[in-house]
Amino acid sequence: MVDKIRAFAAIIGVAFLISGLYMTNGTMALLRGSQETTATFVNYNLQGKVYYPIFTFKDDSGSTVTAQSSDGSINKMYQIGYKVPILYDPNNPTANVRVNSFANIWLGPIIFMAMGGFAVALSIALYLRKPRAHASEPASTHGIRTRVRDEQENN
Repeated sequence: MVDKIRAFAAIIGVAFLISGLYMTNGTMALLRGSQETTATFVNYNLQGKVYYPIFTFKDDSGSTVTAQSSDGSINKMYQIGYKVPILYDPNNPTANVRVNSFANIWLGPIIFMAMGGFAVALSIALYLRKPRAHASEPASTHGIRTRVRDEQENN
């Protein structure tokens, strides 16, 4: 049973670590290629139970752009007219608009990598843990032979 838990924890841990690294790579690409500006919140786009904020802002050329954030929430976070720092792709200003806050940019990658690291550490700890004989089981079930049992078998 411990072997199955250890294998499951390792697989899940590696999957979360890879996902976290993938998310970090996407965040780094966004930060390298994005432009920062201040946007004005104008509305929400409700998709299912998730509210996606819609912002207006001026891009590098001075054109007014209206774009939906790629990050949604189950709560309404902003009031109409609220000013928000955003990041956007200057080559395609409506494609990937993100609110520029630490939690919004980095929380996902941090959570995935922390969960993956914990699961991998758990699988390593289970691997290094030596099995112990339980009082309800004979010691020989764990490869340990007792002197009493050896004497019984020899007689």
